[in-house]
Amino acid sequence: MFGSSPRRGGGSRTVADVVEDIGYGPSQLRTNILVNGSWLADGAEIFMISATTSAIAKEWDISGISIGLITSVVYTGTFLGNLISGILGDSWGRRFPVVICFPVICLCTIASSLAQEFWQLLILRFLVGFGFGVGQPSAVALLMEVSPAKWRCLNQGLAQIAFAIGELYCCMLLWLDDPSLENLRWHAT
Repeated sequence: MFGSSPRRGGGSRTVADVVEDIGYGPSQLRTNILVNGSWLADGAEIFMISATTSAIAKEWDISGISIGLITSVVYTGTFLGNLISGILGDSWGRRFPVVICFPVICLCTIASSLAQEFWQLLILRFLVGFGFGVGQPSAVALLMEVSPAKWRCLNQGLAQIAFAIGELYCCMLLWLDDPSLENLRWHAT
């Protein structure tokens, strides 16, 4: 059987058996920290775009519907990325979508801060969401596959903690920029 090795007593061992035997160690912890970077970035990004929408609306004189589009298009991108993540993960391995999500998120976030008009920002925010969507499902699957069953709940908890840390990081940045949130400098100057 593919992915198994002979077991004493005539049966075969599956990959899951080997993972259970190895246990949870430094390799699983490093994997957890690395792949949960997508959750950390997601927490920061979602909080940041929500907090800066008023500054964007004021600077560009755009309607509430347009601001709603800028915020919600991230979720549309995430949805599409989620659909593609499974296909990529099954075809190229779970690591591939996780690795490509980071440059997509980083580059599109930087480009978002340089956007000069509504449509540029809308497309870039969609791509940021797409980056999250591609990375997160494969990250969860990867963590579940490399960790023993009794540690899987901890892995999910750490992902949610990473999301919250991303939000706290964003709060700190916003506070350092303008504690009143009245005159946020949301774009690169």
